[in-house]
Amino acid sequence: MKKKPIRDGKAPAKGMDVSDEYADSYGETHKKPIDLEYAISHSSYLLLDGIQDQYELLDIGCGTAGYWRLMGRWKQIVGLDYSKKMLAVAREFVDELGLRNVELVHSSFRDYDPGQSFDAIISGTFGHYDPLTKEMLDKLNGMLRPGGVLVLSFQTPKSVRHALHVLLRRDRLFRYPGEFVSFMTRNGFDLKLTTSHAPRISFFGGNYSCFFRKRP
Repeated sequence: MKKKPIRDGKAPAKGMDVSDEYADSYGETHKKPIDLEYAISHSSYLLLDGIQDQYELLDIGCGTAGYWRLMGRWKQIVGLDYSKKMLAVAREFVDELGLRNVELVHSSFRDYDPGQSFDAIISGTFGHYDPLTKEMLDKLNGMLRPGGVLVLSFQTPKSVRHALHVLLRRDRLFRYPGEFVSFMTRNGFDLKLTTSHAPRISFFGGNYSCFFRKRP
């Protein structure tokens, strides 16, 4: 099978490129046998693969893509990241696992033009690395087909100081999960599921994955 090259779009020289420093060590975590802890940590991919079949997926901030080994019902996966090192490790995983119909793209989401729409989009970068703005949500909405699934992560502040920083940021549209969910509901999405691998609900340090279905 002919290997698909890593498509190189526009990507910033700073910011997420710092992930180059831990790409190899992060990649090693995905070479370990799949156990319950690993499956729970990446349960968003398991759940998405369970509710969709023969779907075309855009994975924004795919990193080393090791968690794709939890999936098997897709038709196509496009992995987007702007760390070249992460994508290089991802290419090794894709080749090692023999994954078909996978494209790796080096670009920021802001500059990315897929030239197609998707049945599902998943991302853990918004609200963590990238501001979750209305502009970004409008772009996500335009890429997702009616009835498609959008999985976004939402992280609560790590401390009181971090909470104050978040509240004062003007580039962030949503400052807490309820505000985010309300906005999505008003703009054509229905919340279907919220998950967290944390042992208990906490205002500080929580990481939640929200599954939305785009209305037809």
